[in-house]
Amino acid sequence: MKKFLAILLTLLLALSLGASFAEEAAEENAGYTFDILSKVYDYHDSAIAVVIPLDCEVETESMTTRTFSVYAKSTDMQHEDNLVYFEGYRTITDIYANSTGEVGDKAESGNYIVIELLHGANIDEAIVCPYFADTYAQSAMLTLEYTVTQHADIGDVLPAGTAYTQGSLKTETVDEFAYGGNDAISYRLYSPELVEGEKYPLVIWLHGFGERGTDNETTLRSNRGAVAFAEEEVQSKYPSFVMAAQASSSRAWSGEGMIDSLLATIKDVIAENPAIDTDRVYISGVSSGGYGTWAALVAEPDLFAAAMPLAPAYTVVGDDGFITDEYKEKLDQLTDKPIYIIHGDGDPVVDIHKTSDPTYQYLTEVVGNPNVLYTKIKDVSYAGRDHYTLHNVEVRVFNHDVVFDTSWSADNPSGDLSIPYEKNDSTLTPFDWLYAQSK
Repeated sequence: MKKFLAILLTLLLALSLGASFAEEAAEENAGYTFDILSKVYDYHDSAIAVVIPLDCEVETESMTTRTFSVYAKSTDMQHEDNLVYFEGYRTITDIYANSTGEVGDKAESGNYIVIELLHGANIDEAIVCPYFADTYAQSAMLTLEYTVTQHADIGDVLPAGTAYTQGSLKTETVDEFAYGGNDAISYRLYSPELVEGEKYPLVIWLHGFGERGTDNETTLRSNRGAVAFAEEEVQSKYPSFVMAAQASSSRAWSGEGMIDSLLATIKDVIAENPAIDTDRVYISGVSSGGYGTWAALVAEPDLFAAAMPLAPAYTVVGDDGFITDEYKEKLDQLTDKPIYIIHGDGDPVVDIHKTSDPTYQYLTEVVGNPNVLYTKIKDVSYAGRDHYTLHNVEVRVFNHDVVFDTSWSADNPSGDLSIPYEKNDSTLTPFDWLYAQSK
């Protein structure tokens, strides 16, 4: 009996010690926080990877795309129906370790795990900021809920079942824009790395109709309009402030009082940032934002050094097809203002014959402004990106790997047409043109 009790006590002690060791191990490996990485493309913001920072080092060869699963739920919390846009498993395309946490940096080992996820145009599982065309004619930033599950051991340092908790959404370039605004105008502001005594241009970007609202997110996440100006390719050559403004009106920039509020907010931003060069304030926008570009320019032309309206919804002709006296009076002020109009020739949304064509003709032939350029884009598809209409000219303007094919002729009808012909330069990018302007 004594021998039996001794054996029993030994077993109980072993179990107790085993439990203690297990609890200690669990405490040492209580879990990790992961971040969701996203990036803004021409089409929308996409969640491209999950990144897990560790307190230990793991080897890439100890993992496969089956080591983890990533379950995602993305919900539109900006509208009353709280639509679940996507719910299901994300498609894992690659997994590796590195010491930087950067997507694409595939190393043999490191203290970060990068789980790359399937993404691309119209891939619902990846979309962060979709456009609800039929229901709201508006973009909305989705609320993301991700669950990361580890199914297999990773070496002898991360056992299967290790807990992972969602951390932050981190978005390349977008996160560098600070928040600002008021009841009428929200905005995000990118500031360059300042050198004492230096002055820097300010670029104002005005979104299209779909990004109106007060969320202060969709203006940056729906397309690369503002983001492109803040990317390294441009900032390394043209360091500048970039302001992405948002119209709160249901009519976007054509809403009552929106242009007055915009101009007041721009002046506030300039006053609050003395490093802004008031001789190099530029304004640009697409569609409704193109309208806003024109409206702001004619309301206060002396504020801006140059303007670049893209596919502007700025109808200047009346029912008779001729430019109205109202718009003639407004355009008459722009005697020498540098303006670069860019529009899709065949735009299915904004009629080029009622907007950009008569505006260019009046400014050059009647007003006599010698500083107006005009590019009619014949095709927006390139490099496999063929799902846009001729209204989406921003995808041609804001890609650093694209130049205008200005070889249009009867023999090359797909080439872009830039006028006046004597100033036609296919090597001149819109960025180069804009930043060259000064009062």
